[in-house]
Amino acid sequence: MSDVLVKLTLVVPAGFENTLVEALLEMEPPIGAFTAMPVDGHGQSFADASTAERVSGRAAQLMVIAVVSPVHARSAIDHVRSILRAPHASWWIEPVQEFGTFQ
Repeated sequence: MSDVLVKLTLVVPAGFENTLVEALLEMEPPIGAFTAMPVDGHGQSFADASTAERVSGRAAQLMVIAVVSPVHARSAIDHVRSILRAPHASWWIEPVQEFGTFQ
């Protein structure tokens, strides 16, 4: 594996959480560790938002972050894209300068 790492971020609307997490967990080779957290989306089209989301101006979403090789990030995006069809779902990749653990 290359020493180059990237941060892969995936964001899906509420209701697609399980689909996204299951897609990542079934990947071969495994994606490895990732973090999933509920977040609020702002400033997007609210055509599919609930009444409560329209009133509050925020939409419930799930954000997943993984630090992986660039090749594995692209593989994850392709795999999720083949399974998940969600409005307003998005992804992005950022460079990681350093990564480590506190062991």
